[in-house]
Amino acid sequence: MTRIRLLSGPAVQQTLHDEPGAKLFRYQLNIPIMGLALGLGLLSLLAAVILYFVAGLGGFYTAAFIVLIALGLSLCSMVSYGSNYARKHFVATSDRCLLVGNNDNAWRVEWPLITRQTLDFEGMTLSPTRARLDLRTAGQHIEIPIFTPFAFLTDLEELMSELLQHLDAEGEGAEDDNGDDAQDVGADERDAGESNAPDDTDAPDDTDAPDANPASEKP
Repeated sequence: MTRIRLLSGPAVQQTLHDEPGAKLFRYQLNIPIMGLALGLGLLSLLAAVILYFVAGLGGFYTAAFIVLIALGLSLCSMVSYGSNYARKHFVATSDRCLLVGNNDNAWRVEWPLITRQTLDFEGMTLSPTRARLDLRTAGQHIEIPIFTPFAFLTDLEELMSELLQHLDAEGEGAEDDNGDDAQDVGADERDAGESNAPDDTDAPDDTDAPDANPASEKP
């Protein structure tokens, strides 16, 4: 299995079921904001209906009617979109991978592809109305929404703890691999140095060398 895959259809739920140690994090609807938007939307539609039957259409009333209808439909559509988003989207972690997406399509990314460089916590997109993490790995840009005007991730602290735990584990594994490689290189260099060292057994024996002091010989 490849380290990054885009799952579709039944494969999404099957993967969530089969992954060992899977933890699912769902989005929760922002009830105060959605309630306010729905209320304003319904009031706008009601005002448009009253305006139509009481004042009729023509001139200023036509423009007001169009504005009220557009505002009401936009707000109600936003509430509907937010409800579907919170119901379908999720983030999940397992012993082997991270899953991000919805019930129909989701990315499956194995932990070795997720590092502190590819998942930049410090560069998290943050504004008063939304926040998200950006995962850039294997040529893909995967957005992980934290909160939006209409929904937010539940158990956010636990999710962040899971992410940091796996990031630290992967970092330690990489350091261990680098240490092993360095030890192997050092061992190879030592072996090469020993093999190139001169052999003392081939050196001439001092006992067999002639006397270099001729003065010690008598005529």
